[in-house]
Amino acid sequence: MSCPRLYIGNLPPEMTTAEIQKLCNPFGPIEHIYFYQGTGYAYVEFKDHTSANQAVENLHGMNFKERVLMAKIVS
Repeated sequence: MSCPRLYIGNLPPEMTTAEIQKLCNPFGPIEHIYFYQGTGYAYVEFKDHTSANQAVENLHGMNFKERVLMAKIVS
């Protein structure tokens, strides 16, 4: 069974991998973060579906550094 992958969009251009980790850690264990700085989006793999679903519920529509985040499960 593969890890659920979350897409997070509309990230600030100055965002770092460490900040994404800090943003997502409260929702559960993270398997991997795919992110290239300045792209405005990241993919975060959580170890379980419950954590990924919690992340979507909390991050989608969140105001973060004067931006409204988009979050959805993509696999």
